[in-house]
Amino acid sequence: MSNITRPSLDFASLSSNPPSAQPLKLDPNAKKPLAFLANPLFPEACWNLGGAFLFDKTLDVLLDFANENFARTPAIPEIHGVPVCAWTLEWFQSRGLGTPRDTAKRLGKIAQTPIVFIFNFDNAAIEPEQLDDVIGNTLLGYATQLPRCAISVASEILATYIRKKFPALQLHCGLNKVIAENGRGNADYYRAQADSFSRVAIHPDDAHDTAFLASLGTPEKFEITLNDTCLHCCPLREKHLSVLAKMRKEPLNVQWLRERHELLAEAKCEEVVAEPKCERRANLLTQEKAQELYALGFRHFRIQAETLRNEISFFYETLEWIIDGSPENRHRKGLLGTSLGMKVKEPDPILPTGLQPFVRRKYD
Repeated sequence: MSNITRPSLDFASLSSNPPSAQPLKLDPNAKKPLAFLANPLFPEACWNLGGAFLFDKTLDVLLDFANENFARTPAIPEIHGVPVCAWTLEWFQSRGLGTPRDTAKRLGKIAQTPIVFIFNFDNAAIEPEQLDDVIGNTLLGYATQLPRCAISVASEILATYIRKKFPALQLHCGLNKVIAENGRGNADYYRAQADSFSRVAIHPDDAHDTAFLASLGTPEKFEITLNDTCLHCCPLREKHLSVLAKMRKEPLNVQWLRERHELLAEAKCEEVVAEPKCERRANLLTQEKAQELYALGFRHFRIQAETLRNEISFFYETLEWIIDGSPENRHRKGLLGTSLGMKVKEPDPILPTGLQPFVRRKYD
């Protein structure tokens, strides 16, 4: 294994808006005209919002809106994501490699804020020779220079490597680690992971079992994914992760692409719906169910972007959780959604509307 040194970066010089000596502080006494729209059901929720290095413009719009208008600072305390490397997976269409400078510039912008950034290495099938990945190691080096960050891993091999090479970094047990290691429904497994990691993701199937989660204790150690789009109790989920890892390792091997299409066809992924009482439903949590978990003491809630097809899905999914959903605010939420969406991309009036890409899944 090569001896990869930590990169030396001056985040300030790479940012278009150089940070001051102190982290960004928003005036808590400033007028917040839309503060009443913050979701009152989860006043102490620690939202962990995805989309970094995937839907960056949408993510920035959402963060700016929440911080400018909600009383709590930061209104969204955590974000997660990661550039493409050997330690990540691609759920839909593949992303291209970014440049180190662009990555550092983006992280430099994040470093100016009080937000915690979580590097989400979601490949559960990392092999020892992949620990030499230059991009992954560079990202770990960047992480050591951020004022607030954590590393979410899906691989025990990677976790052991990070503990040895970068012992100061905080580690989280990621969702794909729980899936790949068959942790679903196993209280002993969850408690063992909680002893080893700062935070542990709950399997989306388990998130619907309030009694089981209550038996785990220490709810502050666990994180609930609110918008898992995969089939509830899918029997092919572990195989799906495995073939995605093979595609990452051998991207030009069409056998793995064919195998993924066969798995998707067998699972009938395009027929999965959001209706909570439907047999073929996604693992989306209702706000009522999330309230039950909140009452048990769970505070860490993850809104993921990795398995969403596009920015519109991610955008409205986030607003559904951070905005008060009372009937009298429905028109306000619609107006906000339209207004904020126009900040991401100017509307195109040309017909047909082109909504199909936003409501249908599309794979490579």
